[in-house]
Amino acid sequence: MTTDRGEHLAQHFPTPEDIPAEHRLAEQVHQRHSLIRGDLIEWNGPCKTVLSPVCTRDPATGDVKQVEIGSYPV
Repeated sequence: MTTDRGEHLAQHFPTPEDIPAEHRLAEQVHQRHSLIRGDLIEWNGPCKTVLSPVCTRDPATGDVKQVEIGSYPV
């Protein structure tokens, strides 16, 4: 894909500000507890990043990327 085609394709993705406020995630959700035998146990180990299927375009650079919405314990 040429740069012009890539830039043209990127224009089809919204910027974060283009997403209506009622559909934006107010903040990322980072799960730091696991439910074990009915008890919530704090997790301080490694976590997996959760990405939204929604991609947004950075208005300054034009880069398109998936939105990070949080993480959960591994």
